[in-house]
Amino acid sequence: MCIRDRYQRRVHGVLTDDELQPVLAQFKEGLMDKNVAEPIAEQLCKSIAVTLKDTKTKAFTSISKTVNETFLNSLTQILTPKRNIDIIAEASRAREQRRPYVISFIGVNGVGKSTNLAKIAYLFKTQGFSVMFAACDNFRSGAIEQLRTHGRCLDIPVFDRGYRDDPAKIAFDAIREATQNLSLIHISEPTRLLSISYAVFCLKKK
Repeated sequence: MCIRDRYQRRVHGVLTDDELQPVLAQFKEGLMDKNVAEPIAEQLCKSIAVTLKDTKTKAFTSISKTVNETFLNSLTQILTPKRNIDIIAEASRAREQRRPYVISFIGVNGVGKSTNLAKIAYLFKTQGFSVMFAACDNFRSGAIEQLRTHGRCLDIPVFDRGYRDDPAKIAFDAIREATQNLSLIHISEPTRLLSISYAVFCLKKK
């Protein structure tokens, strides 16, 4: 019997380390294939192992399915906000205090930063806010042009400094510009993981 057949079989009983480890090793490999960093994948698998050790599986449920369900539950808990955030109300308070309200969209390439940025910008425009885009994603070719297209379609100005300036500096200058015009600013951040970390670090300093 191959490993896949052994650990994909339908089981019902108490899970042991011997049963979990081969499945978790395969699960970790799958996470890393999806560009999840090895230390994070390792930590996730350890968390799943602690959660599932000595627990009973559901009737007619494979170990790998149990691992997947536990992983999804853990992610849901991590990503569920600890408090409700009403961005319209917060932006309204910022406007009353005569300061810009800043939303930063940060993520790797292809996760939908620009698309969601445009959707939320449209929401704010319909609520009567003055909105500005800041094009800080100057690593990916065409990123600034993509944001300009959204800006043109929504009639929203785009603050950009081309593809050479430091992303954190662009964000800082855009916020200063928005302060003068009392704009609500949406910042599109870099797509490289190293650039994202650096930009967040620099924005914290500024």
